[in-house]
Amino acid sequence: MKRPDPAARYRRLRTAHPVIVLRWLRRGVLLSMLMTLLLCLVIAFVARQKIAEADRTEQAITEIDQARDAANHASGSLETAFTDGAVQLTGTGDDFARYTDQISNDMFSANAGNAAGAAGTAQIHFILAQLDTCKDLAETDVRENSASGSDARQCLTAPDQGVPVKAPGTTRPTTVPVPGTGGLAAELTDLRKLEFDALTAQRGSIWLTPLIYWWLLLAPVLVMLVLGGASADILIRHFRRHIGVLLPSALLLTLAVAILVGSLSAVDSRDLPSDPPASRLPVVFLVAIALVAAMLLADRAYRPRLAEYRFPNS
Repeated sequence: MKRPDPAARYRRLRTAHPVIVLRWLRRGVLLSMLMTLLLCLVIAFVARQKIAEADRTEQAITEIDQARDAANHASGSLETAFTDGAVQLTGTGDDFARYTDQISNDMFSANAGNAAGAAGTAQIHFILAQLDTCKDLAETDVRENSASGSDARQCLTAPDQGVPVKAPGTTRPTTVPVPGTGGLAAELTDLRKLEFDALTAQRGSIWLTPLIYWWLLLAPVLVMLVLGGASADILIRHFRRHIGVLLPSALLLTLAVAILVGSLSAVDSRDLPSDPPASRLPVVFLVAIALVAAMLLADRAYRPRLAEYRFPNS
């Protein structure tokens, strides 16, 4: 198969009639405007999705915090029940049952907003299993008439076990907690860290990074401005005509829309609102109508010169 000759392509471009070049430039301008429209919509709606995911993760972290508080309160209520000596009559007590039920409900709610993937799901299942163990230990302490219910309380609030680690250049080792070795409250703290790390990654998404989406929005606009400038040069040199107002108006309208969407996206990425302005329906309709109007203006700007000659499509 014969490979295309770059030099032949360049000669074709150099010897092409100005009207044919104008046709190429018109296609490039219209494609740039179409690309701007698509990028505006994609950036706005993907950012909305990312913000919604971050909102769900934040809610999951709130549920985890509530479950951790409930675990500490459950341990306190259990201590009170055993200290009062009424466990043989009332068992673990209504407060303990209420707090453990709250932990279970919070975990199911947190699972709906889990952003830590398989690690988060496994940790939630482990916490629910450990909750069942804590309740079984509490019942065992009641049956054995334990003085303080210490086994169940340890299951609820024991800290992670630590291992001594000596940092380079130091003589004294420091104790580093080992995840997965503590009680229910410690496991909830480990889960919170997993979800918080996932939330940080969500907030750092490229769709919420100003440098990225500004370049995505302005790149086709810059290409369009270059093509518009080349069109103006051809009109002046080959047709002795000025560019008129239609094409500059279309270019400025496209630039204004890109700046509008970029500015609203900056608000979205900074504030993470529940209803991001850049993807609200009125803004989407305004952006679409403005860019379609810009494409119509650009097409009309090229028509007078192209109508003077009837070459086959190139």
